[in-house]
Amino acid sequence: MSPARDDRAPVIIGVGQVVHRPKGADDLKDPLTLIVESARMAAADAGPGESLWQKLDAVRVINILSWSYPQPPATLARALGAPEPKTAVYTAAGGNSPGWQINVAAERIQNGDDGLTLIAGAEALESARAASKHGVSLSRGERGDVGEITGDQRPGLGPAEMTLGLMAPAMMYPVFENPLRARHGRDLEEHRRLIASLMARFSKVAATRREAWFPEERTPEQIAQPSSDNRMVGYPYTKLMNAIIRVDQGAALLMAPASLARELGVPEEKWVYVWGGAEANDVWFPFERPDLDRSPGIKATGTAALQAAGVGVDDVKHIDLYSCFPCAVEIACEELGLALDDERGLTVTGGLAAFGGAGNNYVTHSVATMTDRLRKNPGDKGMCSALGWYMTKHAYGVYSTEPPPDGFRRADMKDAQGKIDATGLGPPAMDAEGECQVEAYTVLCDRDGEPFAVPMAVRLGDGSRAVAKAAGGPSDWKAFMEREVVGEKGRLTKGPDVSTYAPV
Repeated sequence: MSPARDDRAPVIIGVGQVVHRPKGADDLKDPLTLIVESARMAAADAGPGESLWQKLDAVRVINILSWSYPQPPATLARALGAPEPKTAVYTAAGGNSPGWQINVAAERIQNGDDGLTLIAGAEALESARAASKHGVSLSRGERGDVGEITGDQRPGLGPAEMTLGLMAPAMMYPVFENPLRARHGRDLEEHRRLIASLMARFSKVAATRREAWFPEERTPEQIAQPSSDNRMVGYPYTKLMNAIIRVDQGAALLMAPASLARELGVPEEKWVYVWGGAEANDVWFPFERPDLDRSPGIKATGTAALQAAGVGVDDVKHIDLYSCFPCAVEIACEELGLALDDERGLTVTGGLAAFGGAGNNYVTHSVATMTDRLRKNPGDKGMCSALGWYMTKHAYGVYSTEPPPDGFRRADMKDAQGKIDATGLGPPAMDAEGECQVEAYTVLCDRDGEPFAVPMAVRLGDGSRAVAKAAGGPSDWKAFMEREVVGEKGRLTKGPDVSTYAPV
């Protein structure tokens, strides 16, 4: 490697994470405050502290769900006392955004386009809830036009998903989980124990993280058993299997070329190099994918990131798989050749159900945590995955305290993306009738744990896909949580907006 190339090697030099639990009406925070706190922590972690801000070149703010600040990158720079950033990015929505932005920033640093770079985000939805509970107004600062948004802004769901009422991730992801269970031949109870045990292992890691929203270890039984505090949300997921978004959390990363890190006096034992990265999407709308329980996007992205870094999955000692719901972890493991009980563990934070899922910003936390882990284990390699929308958008990154032998590389995914897109089935039928076989489903439950709908995907006699809702009422729908429905034969009847399904 040439000296110039080495000097431009992108390194993470500082990380900061904050968690805030409101103690009352006078202890509420807004997202910008949390971002500023985490950014200042990152600067202090790097060593130089506030003097860093005068060198700040690029500001990349992860999409904030709970407030719209005017021109967020410029607003953040002013709050830090930094000059107007040369590169200012505000991302589209999606949990893939931090991983994607780290890869883009690393590429621009490697190419000499940017120097000191700040990537940061936060949510303050718990403060918003507390403000409502106490009947007070939460001051969140000025609200305004966010300006240019970077990234794909297409809606994550198509007409079929929307007609079935699958608007929230907590409604869509269990539709992926049930065919995954059936494909592996597990009965309902066996699979329930499996995913509860997986989430219990994640909670054990969260119990060691001071930044975790729920820093407590839970047993598989606590996670699996529906109760007044752990209602069924979308079968087979209880509340404790779902990402928790109602948090006050913020995280920030500072990146720089190696030459600038030296110039700033950041000790080399603080440096974590970005080795390789990749991003790709699955077929955009879930019900247009050829298989609802697989992810070619994860396989392509994870494989390409590892290849770009010049390593294999067995070379990685520390792993954090995006874990909004159990199936995201299960499917990633299948696609990457990992075991669910891999001795390395599958998370460094504890995951989104236990550590917390601060909107689109979780992966800023996971990479910050991975940075700390790698600093304590010099020479090891770590991998973090990022996921957006409905198992739709993917980003992977590989990291180490050692410099990459061939420099940072970001995989060109154009051909892989074209192949994935070509597998799309097109929109499913919403007005089909006649015989069918169930492909996927979930039972959606209200806040009392009572079923209110059973959305499903079915295959027709010619192999094409249709969507439907189960006929009947709550007493009928409860039975869908007591028997294996995937593979069941039934009949569709045309309805006013979508077909209805009844078993035969």
